[in-house]
Amino acid sequence: MWFSGPVRIEFHGSARPTLGVEWEFALVDRSSRDLINSAAALFTSVDSVVRELRDSL
Repeated sequence: MWFSGPVRIEFHGSARPTLGVEWEFALVDRSSRDLINSAAALFTSVDSVVRELRDSL
């Protein structure tokens, strides 16, 4: 299994306020317009495109 237990993450505070920004995407079926669970396929496609771009540089 890939999970081997808790991971310690060091937090470095800031003296000044900060702002976090998060984008959220919904994957929608073209014909039914229902939400679909196809994130894994999307990530695989994006990963292959990124690899192809990186290799062409």
